[in-house]
Amino acid sequence: MPSAEISRYSVWRRVPKAAVSLFAGEAQEPWPLGVTVDFDDPAIRFYSSSGDSAWEWLANVPARHFETYALTVQSLYDSMGTDPGWQYFMISAHTNDPVVYYDSPVDSGYSVDNLSPCQPEGLAGEAIYGPPGLTLTWEPNSEPDIACYAVYRGDSVSFVPGPGNLISSPCNTTYSDNYQLWNHRYYKVSSIDVHGNESQFALLRPEDVTGGETPEAPLASFLEQNVPNPFNPATTIHFGLEKTGHVSLWIYDVAGRFIRVLVDEMREANVYDEVWDGIDNGGNAVASGVYFYQLRSGTFRETKKMVLLR
Repeated sequence: MPSAEISRYSVWRRVPKAAVSLFAGEAQEPWPLGVTVDFDDPAIRFYSSSGDSAWEWLANVPARHFETYALTVQSLYDSMGTDPGWQYFMISAHTNDPVVYYDSPVDSGYSVDNLSPCQPEGLAGEAIYGPPGLTLTWEPNSEPDIACYAVYRGDSVSFVPGPGNLISSPCNTTYSDNYQLWNHRYYKVSSIDVHGNESQFALLRPEDVTGGETPEAPLASFLEQNVPNPFNPATTIHFGLEKTGHVSLWIYDVAGRFIRVLVDEMREANVYDEVWDGIDNGGNAVASGVYFYQLRSGTFRETKKMVLLR
């Protein structure tokens, strides 16, 4: 410690001269080293050094004869995989004589972003039909470094989000889940920043979904994939009819042989669920394998594949 009495300390950060114009309050070129300036003037921002960098004044700290001093400053950027993000600082000890001061050696450090972003707000779900599903929406986060969101689907309110139940990582604030059993599932949505920090989870329960009343008729006829698939011992086939008329839902094996009639009658325009229990028309349990089911109604015809595992 020098013998002259120290009246205050000033804290400086080194920045590239090219970045000087990016900082508010810079009204003139940086001053040569040693020039006296009024450090209490908020317009004074820089204290120049030689080379390609300039020293930005951050704060003054009064001298109080403490053994140690500390000051928290906001970092300009965080350490990334492509850039370690080193930032350089210096402390100057000032005496009552403005031309007598002492600069510390330059030291360095970097900022690591380990703070999770805020949980998404306003999570909502609206049921859709023809084909059935669910549209999720939420409000965008205010943090500027959000990389994406994560959408998880589980069987109970207490399910733990993880890679096994992650269904989407959208960059925007909406997601359409074409999953016909959405009304028996729970959804959780989080935000993830560019450093991989993940927020807490917003929760959507089945009872929170709007538009859940099934319409009298879909806008277009459709045939959904059976659920579950593969299945044992039974599976559900969901379909919708745009118009009232004769409808047939038949099951065939891979050789095209007829196996079972699930529907063969007149039906009103509406949405329906039919269950196949793995039994053929003769009342016999069929073997494990691949089967096809075909829906016909008016000009609509569609076939899908399902797998039975005994």
